[in-house]
Amino acid sequence: MDDGLLRVRVAEAYARFGHLVRKRCKAILRDDALAEDALHDVFARILSSEVSLEIEEPLRMLYVVATRIAIDHQRRAKRKPNGEELFDETLAAPSNDCDLWSGLRRLFETMTDDERTLSILVFRDGFTQEEAADSLGVSRVTVNKRIQGIRERARTALPH
Repeated sequence: MDDGLLRVRVAEAYARFGHLVRKRCKAILRDDALAEDALHDVFARILSSEVSLEIEEPLRMLYVVATRIAIDHQRRAKRKPNGEELFDETLAAPSNDCDLWSGLRRLFETMTDDERTLSILVFRDGFTQEEAADSLGVSRVTVNKRIQGIRERARTALPH
């Protein structure tokens, strides 16, 4: 694709989806400045990799890239994710179930970056195992095994 045309397509995607990608980054990072940096990194990565935005669901692809970049920003900032990004931002921690909420946070802190990304895609965004596998570049069997491992750790770590 022509460099000028690619820049136009990325600018159009930024105008159309930028606010949603920024919201996604902020949900994970919980910091305006880091979210803004991550937002720009998402579109810079799209520009540098020449990923086609002419796909059926470009927002989904942007969310996967944003999730990976935001988790990378956390790692570089030596910040631990708080786990709340697994849930809809409109949900507050249940006041009568603080043990469960803090258990979810502790569980999320023990996950690898790959497990965090997978958890966000599957449990928050509703990706199927096949969609998550395609997005992460692994097999569906690998996704299934990782999800089973996460669920088993959750069963033993969280109060019933």
